[in-house]
Amino acid sequence: MKKLVALLLACMMLPVSMLTAFAAEDIYTVRWVMPGNEPDEMAKVIEAMNQKMEAEGKNFRLEVVRIPWDAWEQRSNLMINTKEDFGLLHIMADQASVMGKDVLVDLKPMLDNYPNLKAKFTENEWAEATNTKGEIVAVPAAWQVFQPLGELSVRTDILAAVGKELPQTPDEVLEAGIAMKAYVEDQLGIKTYYWTQSTNYPAEWLERTYDTYPFYVDRVTNLWKVDQEGNVTSWFESEEFKKDAEFFFRMNEAGLISPDLLNKNEAWEVQNKGTLILGDCYNYGSRQALRDAGFPEADLAFYFLDDAERVLPLTVGNMNGIPKSCTNPEAALAFLDWFYGDPANVQMLVYGIEGVHYTRIEGTENRVEFTKDAIGGQLYYFDNWEVGYYPYNLFSETEPEESIAKVTTPLAEGTFVVSPVAGFIFDETPVATEMANLRTEVVASMYPIKFGYVSYEDNIDTAIANLKAAGLDKVLAEYQAQLNAFLGK
Repeated sequence: MKKLVALLLACMMLPVSMLTAFAAEDIYTVRWVMPGNEPDEMAKVIEAMNQKMEAEGKNFRLEVVRIPWDAWEQRSNLMINTKEDFGLLHIMADQASVMGKDVLVDLKPMLDNYPNLKAKFTENEWAEATNTKGEIVAVPAAWQVFQPLGELSVRTDILAAVGKELPQTPDEVLEAGIAMKAYVEDQLGIKTYYWTQSTNYPAEWLERTYDTYPFYVDRVTNLWKVDQEGNVTSWFESEEFKKDAEFFFRMNEAGLISPDLLNKNEAWEVQNKGTLILGDCYNYGSRQALRDAGFPEADLAFYFLDDAERVLPLTVGNMNGIPKSCTNPEAALAFLDWFYGDPANVQMLVYGIEGVHYTRIEGTENRVEFTKDAIGGQLYYFDNWEVGYYPYNLFSETEPEESIAKVTTPLAEGTFVVSPVAGFIFDETPVATEMANLRTEVVASMYPIKFGYVSYEDNIDTAIANLKAAGLDKVLAEYQAQLNAFLGK
């Protein structure tokens, strides 16, 4: 008893800072690792979030680790391979192979302890976060009701200036692109081109015009094509790829493909220069960016070249998993339960502090006025697609209603088909060496053909031979076998 009293008296004599340190030992800092640059004012926002958690008595705090895009794959893989302690890892649909590498915690045994989090997402969304072992290895980031790719973006104010209608066929796209390029370059004195969101992606806006559509083409390596029956074939050996390559060769000859595209894709910079004319990646935010950059008449159309059903290869597209190196996975999952449990939590990270970074517009449900910085840009904005939940989305007072509907309204029945690969995660382990070799070879041998820098006829045989030597057939067979097992064939 004397010893206990002495210990209590000693504790009472300790500085408050030391007592706080003892208490802090039970608090786990969830390091959330994501691609992209850190936005201005983020430190202030994270501090406010942590103060909110502390006030609510939570035993976790948040630290956001942003890794620039040019270092993302290398540094995130290094963190995984060296078993660094961090709480959450962002996973994109085109990097979902990490979900099959046995490096993420199976959340299924813990999810029943968080019924509110579990109920936030649909069965399809959870299925997409499930690997081939039946493990749920991520929590969906359902920032939008998924809209499949395949739209073309065209600058309609420039079309009007050159006296052309909205192009409805690939040939009309080429013709319109040539006219728009000449006009913009004459007006601004800056080179302009067709842009793609990512050189990895297939040109679905073009492919959906083919008689054999619908089909799915792998969006990371483009190695395989999957039809609606689940048959896996070589994309680069297909007639459809030949059509793509021949069309892009014409685009390149017309000067519509940047000579630096394979080294630097400037798709998101041209809107600030006013040189955006057409591409497969732009949206209503791009239209506003053009206007903010000093082109008030700028307008864009976003549309499909035909009315073919859209292919739905995935339902979410973005997720966040807990690495096995995390020393407190329960706290990381508890954080996500808290984060998605209240709109204010998600909105604070994505849009900032209410009253500082945005102000709600009275009489509206989800419209706000964003605070501007010194040059007229948004003072703070975090990437919603990495962390968001679409019922919590906020929109600026200028956001068009059709833009809001696009991310919050489910697709109408009869306008889409679900690909057999939806929810399927390819485990590359059995063909890891071949996949590594093929990734390098695709860029070296196929990309020059894909984007029309060289002719298809003169180069395809050598390029295919290089892919075969790197293990293409083995990879395709392994992919087919795993997909068959997934489909129960």
